[in-house]
Amino acid sequence: MSRFTGIFGLLTMLGLAYVFSTNRSAIRMKTVVWGLTLQILFAFLVLRLSAGRALFAWLGDVVTQFLNYAFAGSAFVFGDLGKKGPPFVLAFQ
Repeated sequence: MSRFTGIFGLLTMLGLAYVFSTNRSAIRMKTVVWGLTLQILFAFLVLRLSAGRALFAWLGDVVTQFLNYAFAGSAFVFGDLGKKGPPFVLAFQ
């Protein structure tokens, strides 16, 4: 039963969205089906194929490198205020 918990949660969220919708006739089922299909495709890609895991690991590394560049840029522009941790503040009483 625990194997179907994710599917049950997904169907519950879709059902709640449909129930609380104020304009149910405006819901395009084609868009919903496309979204579910893409989600299942990505899940299969990541969970079953080593190439999919490698692809998303590489994408994660690219994003991490970009964030490191952003951190270095903010440290350059803002000096000590751009560094992690509390800034050095000299105060007098």
